Amino acid sequence: MAVALRLDLLEALSARVWGTDDADHHRHHERPDHDHAHERHTVLREQGGEPVADHAHDDPRGKEQDALGAGAVAGREHLGGPQRVERLGAEAAAEKLGNVVIMGNAAESERREGLYLDLFEEQRVRGVLVTPQSERRERIDALRARGIPSVLVDEHAPPSRCCSLAVDDFEGGRAAVEHLLAGGARRVAFVGGPDSLHQVADRRAGAEQAVAAVSGASLEAVATSALTVLEGRRVGESLVDRPTSERPNAVFAANDLVAVGLLQALVFTHRLRVPEDIALIGYDDIEFATSTIVPLSSIRQPAKLIGRSAMELLEEEVSDPEHRHRHVSFQPELVVRESTRR
Repeated sequence: MAVALRLDLLEALSARVWGTDDADHHRHHERPDHDHAHERHTVLREQGGEPVADHAHDDPRGKEQDALGAGAVAGREHLGGPQRVERLGAEAAAEKLGNVVIMGNAAESERREGLYLDLFEEQRVRGVLVTPQSERRERIDALRARGIPSVLVDEHAPPSRCCSLAVDDFEGGRAAVEHLLAGGARRVAFVGGPDSLHQVADRRAGAEQAVAAVSGASLEAVATSALTVLEGRRVGESLVDRPTSERPNAVFAANDLVAVGLLQALVFTHRLRVPEDIALIGYDDIEFATSTIVPLSSIRQPAKLIGRSAMELLEEEVSDPEHRHRHVSFQPELVVRESTRR
């Protein structure tokens, strides 16, 4: 069953979330070829795959909707990477269950997350999937208190509160660095940040354990302000400028975007070779990992399975009175390509 959301409500939400005004909306209609919806608007899909609008109901609370609001108010870490694939898995699972998904991107903003959750409540969705933008849970708890269940994605929530799903990032970090060490590396750098992201902290902790198990191995942590290509390039340029004796011979990047930036800086200077001088591995196994100038080794997350499992957990809670909250952990997978093959 398709969800219909009034265009006036959608535009009002766009203004509230993204700070747009009426002029912005006029520009949107004047330039229909421009993908404004991708930039600012909540993505709405019916089972046929197209956005739909309905002006027939003035009161969005007027009737119960057969919908699952997937609060993929994500964008905290893996922009364009596994969270996009998680969304596809959630949408496919929702369609099989006869539901649709309303998507929202909080763009790393707790305020925007709250506004999207407000929208989901206004639309009386059956439940929400949320990748939280902070450690605060008051808004999510308030939804639950009003009868709208939630599943936290990429989080580890106490079973007393709600269901949650996450990849074992500690294991992923350990596997990545064990692979580098097995290839002969002894001076390993971990590049990523900020440490306030638990995914980054867990991956670094796994890397530290792997290094601690090998005599003569060391780990240098190089912080970034964000997990982006530009930050990776900045760190890569600084590594190129170091004397050989002070340079790591292997790098574990906290995600593939950082790894791509590192690879660009290392290779385009024509002063260092990957993997001969510096082996490089990323995390997430995004689509671009296979098409970089040197194909990138990475740690793959089962993103579609995560999205599908999240939706199934949510539907179970909605429909099963005997449902019990639980945490589901997924194992990452090492994918070896030319960037670490020595």
